[in-house]
Parts: sequence; C-alpha cells; structure tokens
Amino acid sequence: MTDTASPNHAAGAEAAAHLVVVFQFGKVASTAMVDALNDQPGIEAIQSHFLGEGALQSIFTSILNPALGEYFFYHQSGQLFENVKLTRRIGRILSGEDDRTRLSVLLTVREPIDWFRSALIQDARGLGDVFLRTKDRHCLVGDTLGAIVQPAAEAILGEIVEVLTPFGSVDSFLAGRPGSMAKMRERMTDPSLQELFYAAVRPFNWHKLNFDPVFNHTLDDLTFRNGLWSLRAKRFDAHLFRYEDMGALLPNLSAALGIDDLVLPRRNVSEGKVFSAEIRAAFRSANAQALARLYAETDYSRRFGYDPVASALGR
Repeated sequence: MTDTASPNHAAGAEAAAHLVVVFQFGKVASTAMVDALNDQPGIEAIQSHFLGEGALQSIFTSILNPALGEYFFYHQSGQLFENVKLTRRIGRILSGEDDRTRLSVLLTVREPIDWFRSALIQDARGLGDVFLRTKDRHCLVGDTLGAIVQPAAEAILGEIVEVLTPFGSVDSFLAGRPGSMAKMRERMTDPSLQELFYAAVRPFNWHKLNFDPVFNHTLDDLTFRNGLWSLRAKRFDAHLFRYEDMGALLPNLSAALGIDDLVLPRRNVSEGKVFSAEIRAAFRSANAQALARLYAETDYSRRFGYDPVASALGR
C-alpha cells in the first residue's frame, strides 16, 4: 500500500554529505518532503516505509503468496530491492563503515482514522477486486464498482472491528502476536484483505517493528522539544513530528537538520482521487466509529494527543 523508495540515489554510492531518510509507515507526506529536501545542496533524501531484515523478510514472504492480489504484489515487489539497498547503506553508516555521511531520520505520525482513510483513498484504484469480493461476502447491492465502494468499505471496517473487539484494544491485539495475527488470518482468508488489516493497525506497531530494530532505539528515547520529538545518537539523529503540525513546524525541522527553510510542494491530494467521496462517507459510518474507539485506547493515540473518535465523527 506504499510507494517504492526513491530511485534517485546511486546504487552503493555514498556521495551526499547528508543522507536524510524520510521513514514513515505510509505515504503521509513523504513525496513532498523528499522533493523539498533534494532541492537542498549537499542533501540526498530517500523515502521508505520498511527497513531491516525482519521487515524485508515479511515483504518477501508476502509477495511469494500466489493468492496475493496483483496490486499489492506490484507495489511490494517494487519496494523490496530499493529497501534492501537502503538497509545496507544505513547499516554501513551505523556500523562506522561509512564515517563520512551524516544520517538523519525523519519520522511522521498521523491521526490513525485519518491515516487509514487516506491510505484506502490512495489505493482505491487498485482495490476493485477486494471491493467486489467484499460485495460477494456480504451480499451487497450494486451493479457497478462505484456503487459498491462505500458499502464495501463499511463492511471491511466492520470485519476489522470484529477481529479486534475480542481483544479489547489494538494494543492488546498486537501484544498477542503472533497468535492474534493467526486468528485474524483464520477469519480473513483473502490475502489482499489481510493487507488492509495490516494497514489498519500499522500506526500502532510500525515503530516497534521497523524503527527500533534498525536504529536500536525506541520512541521513549526521543525527547519532545520545539514541537519535535528528537534524538541525537552517536551516528544519526532522528526527528519525529505530527503530520497535522508539519506546516507550522517546517522552520523547526529545518533548524534541526541545519538547512535553509523548507518549502513543500503540494503533492498527491486525496480529495481528487477516484472513489474519495465514497470512502470518506464510509469513514463516517458506525463501523468507523467503532474502530475509532478501539484506536483511542492505545499508547499511540495518547502519546501523540490524538482523538480518533472525534475524527470519525468529522470533528
């Protein structure tokens, strides 16, 4: 459900004096951020959504599943080798093999209901087969794909809620891995539907699965200051900020990176995308509100000051 890492960097080269990895759990605003950073002299910016041996292995396993939909196969396989190269490059910097390149990591979080809604809108064009199979599972009425997107999206939200509800919260579900994931796969046998489930819970365990093992630090090691959660480690620095605050924080972020003020180009606006209105309507449903209540009872929402229920109600 995410784009490939930027192909602009040279395959084993360490030419830039300052490598900035925009490392996020989805396409939040990474394309615009990478474009703005690459306009800065001496900086090479690359976006990525997963790094490290464990994450790479999980993607490899996923794309080898013959039942995985073509849309997910195309995007995940396209990401794989770019992220292998980037994982190795970061490893060389962190190990000291490359002691000439400064490494900065930018992390962005987003209100979880807003994130999942945006993720579905981003991928809606490639999810037609998932919506059609949902129509069959739930006997939905509609003669065209456009007619079934909203009820299908609502039904998918309901299926996700049904998986999570017995655990009481998303955090409890994730704490029960891998057994809880196995139960999810028993209920959701469609691999493409499973991918949507992974997206629905991604904000809540993404840092633990991706940031922590690669950089050997956790979110608890970041200190909040000037609107950013920041960490200055021996061989890299990391800066986390809320997507919703990004515009106001650009001067603070530029200062933290030691560069001129960033100006972000406008990219990938979801309102103009196919089925945007239908998916937005689905996220005002009772199923979306039930999911938001599960999202609210998480360390993630409390840590970053999010109110998913208000977001699901359109506030």
